[in-house]
Amino acid sequence: FVASDIPALLPYTKEYAVLDEEEMALLDHGRVEVYDAQGRPVEKEHLTAQLPAQAADKGSWPHFMLKEIFEQPQVLQDTLSAYVADDLPNLAPALPDKLLQNLGTVHLVGCGTAMHACMVGKTAIESLARVPAQVEVASEFRYRDPILLPGDLVVTVSQSGETSDTLAALQLAKERGIPTLAIVNVPGSSLARAADMVLYTQAGPEIAVASTKAYSVQLAVLYLIAIRMAWARKALPDARCRQLT
Repeated sequence: FVASDIPALLPYTKEYAVLDEEEMALLDHGRVEVYDAQGRPVEKEHLTAQLPAQAADKGSWPHFMLKEIFEQPQVLQDTLSAYVADDLPNLAPALPDKLLQNLGTVHLVGCGTAMHACMVGKTAIESLARVPAQVEVASEFRYRDPILLPGDLVVTVSQSGETSDTLAALQLAKERGIPTLAIVNVPGSSLARAADMVLYTQAGPEIAVASTKAYSVQLAVLYLIAIRMAWARKALPDARCRQLT
């Protein structure tokens, strides 16, 4: 099978391999061969999807949009449970306190829904942690030759982890030597594999085009980042950080 996203494979298999840039696959009965751009064979690691098959099934719901609206409370709980400990956001090792204490500017990069989540994240980071942040539309980021300075952090946000413009933005940041953090929903996705640090949003598959639960959990993770920044930088009293969490 060939698919652009893992949920499409779940009714048939949980085992998969990911093609990297400039790789091609030859599929025949009972075998798959992968080659690089020069035609040399490539050994691919076989991964196992952690999602249950029913995660990509609408069940008794009339359509995925309604199903995903009603899944929001559960995925928010799952995301917060993964990153909150002792009444504070626990984002290590993805975001160590030493990195947060020495930040310059936080560049929040995304497309569409993810970009709108970044707009809320900018307000949270600046108001709570007193760290300058700016929102970047991923499709424009690499074309405008952005100013990236030592101490900056580039945060890329994507539901699928396969958004090509967001991947290009992350690659530019890495070429400039700037630390990168991916906020993404799909383990093993291109963005998750390319970023220096990853925070997963625990939303499960989102099939409906109009994003609901992915947006909600992106906001949750961005708020947790802002609170953790505030705590690490002593921008807010500990009691206030615990209250906000």
